[in-house]
Amino acid sequence: MNTSKTLLYIASGGYKPEYENLPFDHLYFVDGNSNFKKSYPEDHPKITFLGMDALFAIDYLKSKQVKIDCLVLINEGLWQGGGSYPLFSDFLIGYLSPILLEEYLLICDLSYYDSNLNAVTKMDWGHKIIKKLTSEDIGYINPKLFTSYREFSQDEVFGNVLLMKKERKVTSLNSDSIGMKIEIVHGSIWEDEDNLDFIGLNLRSKHQLVGRANGSQNVVDFFESKPKVQNIKEKHFSEIMETYIKSDVKRVGLVAWNNGNYEEIVNLINALPSNNLESIRFYHLNKGDFEDIYALYASSIIENYPFFFQHISNDNISLLQFKEVVVLGYGQAIEKLCEVITLHTTNNPNHFYFTQIKLKLGKLRIYTNTKDQYIQGLIRMTEEMS
Repeated sequence: MNTSKTLLYIASGGYKPEYENLPFDHLYFVDGNSNFKKSYPEDHPKITFLGMDALFAIDYLKSKQVKIDCLVLINEGLWQGGGSYPLFSDFLIGYLSPILLEEYLLICDLSYYDSNLNAVTKMDWGHKIIKKLTSEDIGYINPKLFTSYREFSQDEVFGNVLLMKKERKVTSLNSDSIGMKIEIVHGSIWEDEDNLDFIGLNLRSKHQLVGRANGSQNVVDFFESKPKVQNIKEKHFSEIMETYIKSDVKRVGLVAWNNGNYEEIVNLINALPSNNLESIRFYHLNKGDFEDIYALYASSIIENYPFFFQHISNDNISLLQFKEVVVLGYGQAIEKLCEVITLHTTNNPNHFYFTQIKLKLGKLRIYTNTKDQYIQGLIRMTEEMS
């Protein structure tokens, strides 16, 4: 078993001798300004400097099958330093996600992003904060170590050290199309790159990438150069369908692209002509994406188990809470729970119903009218496994 640990510092700037003492076996430093290479030791057994844009560096690390235990993003030079897009953002973290361990340490400075980029600090990319580390915690690394652009007073608090976990939830949707799976995935499409034949991306940014020896390239060019990628920006779903049907692909992945208007998609999928298509997966990092599709799924669960949801359906607040639970990827767990309870209550199907299904302090919580210990046990199991 490989127990070596690896740190990745993006937009690293120059070398600091203190890096030698970091508790990692391999340290990768990435910066678009290749001139910083002069400050790094050559042929070092554990230190590697990559003078290239972050996206090219991620491709390099993927090719080397590197897995990252600790990610550092402190001062990415977004304004004065030559950076053209926020590194601390969903599209960059999404692309990086396959080489991050399931749990990883994130060292950053959230105060760096002013009110114009407050969406960045929400970290809405399908990863959650397990714990905010302080200097009292084992594994804490002082963020001050990674910056040279300012002086600190002895007691000044700087930066954030966060233990993160990737959260991937897959919701299967029923389809009338024989043999085809339709799923919504709250997670990065790049985690499934090898298992997809068609990758539909919403490519908008024309920001130039930096630090490439053979000339400049923008973000759209970078992704469109990938063999499976198609730009689906502002395209109608029927147009996208025509493209991948003509391509005769089997497994399609699409990111959120249609400004939140997805209500018609399920009906269009069900009308697909018979071909080799095996699956369509809708990927999203931001929690609010694909709400229309999730809402249809929530409605189908209620329709399949109307008595179980009689109380929730008649209370607007409870109904919104249940839909939020489904949007966040817990729909399948609830549906499975309903299936098992149905088998248990065959003789008295009208004696059980849910009173609330909601998130409480980030945890799934299910409330009912029953005192049946078997059902209560199922509910606790569902809550704990979700």
